[in-house]
Amino acid sequence: MWPLETTKMKGKTETAPSMNSHLEMLLNDVSEAEKDLRLDREVVNYDNVKEKLTGKGRNRRMQIVTFQAHNDRIQALVPSGEFAQETVKRYKTTLNHIKEFLKNKT
Repeated sequence: MWPLETTKMKGKTETAPSMNSHLEMLLNDVSEAEKDLRLDREVVNYDNVKEKLTGKGRNRRMQIVTFQAHNDRIQALVPSGEFAQETVKRYKTTLNHIKEFLKNKT
């Protein structure tokens, strides 16, 4: 039995307390994800909460951060002649393509 007013499962079997405990943990996880998004000044919506809960969004951001750090290191080596400015331009273009790909990936 599932009363809507409490959003908890009723019953005296082992299943009811176990299910209620699991639902409480999920609710806490969603609340924490929402809090994190608000602190990061990100939009709170289904996709962003899902990314926070699954960790997939973090991996995408880390790929971008890592590639940007690489580009910054390459840019710093241009004055010494180790890399040409055109190489930096191509790396920047590649990063933009990666950002677009990750943004459109479902």
